[in-house]
Amino acid sequence: MGRPAFSSQLQARLRMGKYTRWASDLTEDEVRELLWLVGEFGVRAPEQYGGSGAGSALRREGALCGLVQFVRGNSVTVVEAFKHARELGLVTRLVRPRSTP
Repeated sequence: MGRPAFSSQLQARLRMGKYTRWASDLTEDEVRELLWLVGEFGVRAPEQYGGSGAGSALRREGALCGLVQFVRGNSVTVVEAFKHARELGLVTRLVRPRSTP
């Protein structure tokens, strides 16, 4: 188990929120993975949402799958997120990110 990413005061505030409770006990390593997934999804988001639409929709779906896993309390690595998306049939091949955190 890694170092907590947040101070005890911020952890307490996060636990109070319905939509932030899941993040209260994240470690520094988990936050790094989570931020990578957020960035990947944001870059790959369709243009109508303000993203560039650049790159593969497969990568966007893998990132979104990883974000959902975090919110459900299943901290995942980037590679695990893409593997899970593949198992769900959201991606047709295993996508390996160019760089991981």
